Amino acid sequence: MSQEGSPEVRGGPGVAAHYNRLAPDFTRHWSYSDTFVDWMTGRLVAHTAIGADSHLLDVGSGPALYSRRLAEHTRHPVVCVDPSAAMLTHIPDTPRLVPVHATAQAVARGEAELPHREFDAILVKEALHHVPRGARGPTVRGLASLLAPHGRLVVVMMPTHDCGHPLFSAALRKLGQARFTPETVAGMLADSGRAVHIHQDAFPVTMPTARYLDMVGARYLTLLEHFTDTELDAGVTEIRRAHPGDTVTFTDRYTVLVAH
Repeated sequence: MSQEGSPEVRGGPGVAAHYNRLAPDFTRHWSYSDTFVDWMTGRLVAHTAIGADSHLLDVGSGPALYSRRLAEHTRHPVVCVDPSAAMLTHIPDTPRLVPVHATAQAVARGEAELPHREFDAILVKEALHHVPRGARGPTVRGLASLLAPHGRLVVVMMPTHDCGHPLFSAALRKLGQARFTPETVAGMLADSGRAVHIHQDAFPVTMPTARYLDMVGARYLTLLEHFTDTELDAGVTEIRRAHPGDTVTFTDRYTVLVAH
């Protein structure tokens, strides 16, 4: 949910702090609607190819917004890993979901306590950029090593060239300057010895303008942590001028890398 450059992205303690702050409103900000969650869940089911006997690991799960529904596609509990303790407290108390408080790096290094030694699918949705820059390659390789034979590692990222979100001009420039791109991750996955396929997914979103501006003001993207309160207020004003109506419509875009 951010791009390279912020303290959170560099992997400092701000990662947990940022998401601890967002935790109470995270699901409201990122669910858009049940239709969106159903659509995204369907795309994740297709990309991960999970089935009734699949063991799924969701790295950077947050409050398990999608794993709650992914769990309906397998008889095994879904393991949900997140570095934010506050996010994990919002996971429903059900044996279908197993919360684990850990970073992606700890999982990749074998330091996190997981209920299984290997997984048929590992999902990393908009979280890999939070790994410290020098640890990203080893983390990708470590996660790939946890795959069962014929397993899939699925990395979902925001495209840097056209994310679709109606951000203000300074935020879009910052996003376009990101050096950690889907192409970078594709190279890392290939270096881990996996075949990589890249997919582009998109969903049309219409929502109340006031709600979207509230999301921007709450820094729903960690990209927005780059900006001071004054700069963010100016950005909200710029967006409001560009979208003066009661609703805002945009295309939410995702780049999905599937490594076999």
